[in-house]
Amino acid sequence: MEIGKDFNLISYKHHILNWLYACLKEVSTLPIIRETILQYIVLIKKLTNQLTSTGMENEIKEMILKNPDYINVINDCKSVINVLREESWKYLLKVDEGVKGKGFSVIGGYQLEPCFGEDKEGVYVGLKLYKDNSSLVGTGKEGKSLFKKIKNVDNKLVNGSGAFIWYNPAQFPKKEKVSDKQLIDFYKNDDKDMLIKEIIDEAESLFKRIEKDLNAID
Repeated sequence: MEIGKDFNLISYKHHILNWLYACLKEVSTLPIIRETILQYIVLIKKLTNQLTSTGMENEIKEMILKNPDYINVINDCKSVINVLREESWKYLLKVDEGVKGKGFSVIGGYQLEPCFGEDKEGVYVGLKLYKDNSSLVGTGKEGKSLFKKIKNVDNKLVNGSGAFIWYNPAQFPKKEKVSDKQLIDFYKNDDKDMLIKEIIDEAESLFKRIEKDLNAID
């Protein structure tokens, strides 16, 4: 048998990708099919090591210049990503529901109340500090004094200004804002309820140890 006569050699990297790009032009008004093809293109590029950020950026520029209609595709994808991020975060807020009511009082008339959220340091679980129903700055004189008593409870605990103490749960360990991909990966995980329970259980365990240390008599 002879190549080019009896059969042809094709590759995902070139032939299949070019075919998918051609298909993409034909489905500009069919969002579900269009986005599925785009996902397949990204997958093939990932598997064939073509997803370098610079290379991908240049290719997207070239695609848009050749096919301005792709702008609509990209905008649709952005909208879908925003919706998915919002849905993912709403689901993750089950952690907030789970730690509410787990606050406690300690010697000195202080009250510590759980908090959960996300900022530039990433997803965090923490405790806010109160006295006489007034919120105290966690890094103030009283906050720093209390933190000295519990700094050995767990080395991931951080003394903060808004939250008296906070930490990034193991499921979101990086001290940076969570990416859309991280959040959506969490949301589509079949075990996400178990992951949420693990975050809540870890928080409850730490809170009990902190309460014990802060109520210990020097």
